[in-house]
Amino acid sequence: MIKDFTYHVVRHDRIGIVGPNGVGKSTFMNILDGTYEPTNGTIGKGETVRIAHFKQELPEFDEDMRVLDYIREDHSYMVLGDGSTLSAGQILERFLFTPELHGVPIRKLSGGERRRLYLLKLLMSAPNVLLLDEPTNDLDIPTLEVLEDFLDSFSGVIITVCHDRYFLDRVVDKLFVFSGDGQIEIVHGSYSDYKDSLDESSGGKRPFYMANTDTSIASKTDKTNKSEIGTGSDNSSLSTSVDGSDSNMATFGDDTFKETPKKGLNKAEEAEYANIMDELPKLEHLVKGLDVMISQVATDYEKMQSLMAEREETQSQIDALTERWMELEERL
Repeated sequence: MIKDFTYHVVRHDRIGIVGPNGVGKSTFMNILDGTYEPTNGTIGKGETVRIAHFKQELPEFDEDMRVLDYIREDHSYMVLGDGSTLSAGQILERFLFTPELHGVPIRKLSGGERRRLYLLKLLMSAPNVLLLDEPTNDLDIPTLEVLEDFLDSFSGVIITVCHDRYFLDRVVDKLFVFSGDGQIEIVHGSYSDYKDSLDESSGGKRPFYMANTDTSIASKTDKTNKSEIGTGSDNSSLSTSVDGSDSNMATFGDDTFKETPKKGLNKAEEAEYANIMDELPKLEHLVKGLDVMISQVATDYEKMQSLMAEREETQSQIDALTERWMELEERL
């Protein structure tokens, strides 16, 4: 699934993981959190690393437990990035659980509310490495805005698998692009920059994929067999090195970023690709318009719910088209 990959994540790093379905993105996240062990390579974890992994699957809840009791089961308050604290009740309100919902049993919550509650429970554990697997799924726009604001002030590492380009542009500044053949390309910049680079002709232009010249990336001459993911302190690190050959080290020589020969598209796929490129901007424009309309009808609950349902359906279309576009783009 992954071979010849070594990386050192520094404090405040914001990494987005992108690629077609089935290439191992979620598995990679499970390797990072220790759920899975790599068949080759090493994973090391510093003494002060605290990982919280927001997975796509919801955990099993005690259906009779009250919302407030669930949140403060392990921690009664949250320490924010600026050093201030919020009680469990205050943080619930910040994440849009009104006081009326604090005493409600979990069984009465909707699927979206349960996902929001699960996310909040993880954040209450004060992690310094936050793994987010498709965090925008089933979260409404107001909740996403609260989450994005929270992540702005988060002082640790964020690594997220996500198909939502707007979330990626807002949250991350670096990409791990999974190609499906065990290789992971490191891309510096936003997802939109990456997408735009794929739309450009490669003739005479510098390729968008860049080797990181920071010493955090292992070079050919390195002798160590692992790299670190951590928060910047001497004792707080998570090390990972995954290989598929005799060498555990990722290398960045002259041949590292040469294009892999591609099969090309048939006529039907070329037409599909052209149609996707035509439809995506229209759908993205529609989402922006719906966002404006939703903000204008905040006091009309029924109208807002209708618009939010339309926005969710449109975003699902965008996600599906984007995924298909990435599959076709890989073969151009």
